[in-house]
Amino acid sequence: MHTFLRKIRRSFIEAGRTRKYILYAIGEIALVVIGILIALQINSWNEYQKERKIEIQYLKEIKIELEISNDELQSDLNSHIRSMNKMIEVRDHILFKRPNNDSIAMSIFISKGDYQAYTKTSSFENLKVLGMNILTNDDLANDIGYNYGAQLTRILDRGDNSPKYDIELLLDPHIKKHLRIDDNSSSSLNTGLPEIKIWTYDWKIHNHKDLLEDDEFLRDLKLGMQLRAHKMRNHRITISSFENTIQKIEEELRRRE
Repeated sequence: MHTFLRKIRRSFIEAGRTRKYILYAIGEIALVVIGILIALQINSWNEYQKERKIEIQYLKEIKIELEISNDELQSDLNSHIRSMNKMIEVRDHILFKRPNNDSIAMSIFISKGDYQAYTKTSSFENLKVLGMNILTNDDLANDIGYNYGAQLTRILDRGDNSPKYDIELLLDPHIKKHLRIDDNSSSSLNTGLPEIKIWTYDWKIHNHKDLLEDDEFLRDLKLGMQLRAHKMRNHRITISSFENTIQKIEEELRRRE
């Protein structure tokens, strides 16, 4: 091919057809430029397709991550609800001076329970390193960033790892003051290993009259209820936000199919 083109150029020159040679040379240069542009376009298209595959993979991973985290948050919320119901029971028991019963001691113990969500964030952290701009749906990218940045941070910062929001830390002194182990009652804890037996004991009230007159315990119990209500509200908002983002990711993935 190159030999053929050289022959044409030589024939143009030998024939003195300079103008035609110049036009031919320009045409040859144009062909080279067009070839380069086509090659660049193909390379750009290949890179775009490669990025879209990476984007889809990250969307799938983040969807799974949000689902796992949502299950963790829902489990924590259920535990908070159970403990809140026990707090209400204990509060009413003290306020209305109810008689002692076998269940109130255990209700007091359960009422102090606090919970720390342990959620997955590895896929999102990897995405941040890669660059959030790989997500072409700006609305979805904003939702993902908000869920991990604001919603999840608020949940983690206000779990029982934070002394300011630790309900167990608040109520534990009162638990120690009013409860004692009932040596006359015991049950075996199932460890899954028949050769290992662990015995647990029920709780009893030290002095029921002292419990009913403990205004400090009632005050801290009410404060603990406020903290728990705040945590429950944050959990519900975050769960709803996660579910909304999961739905958006599913819609985006279906659109890409």
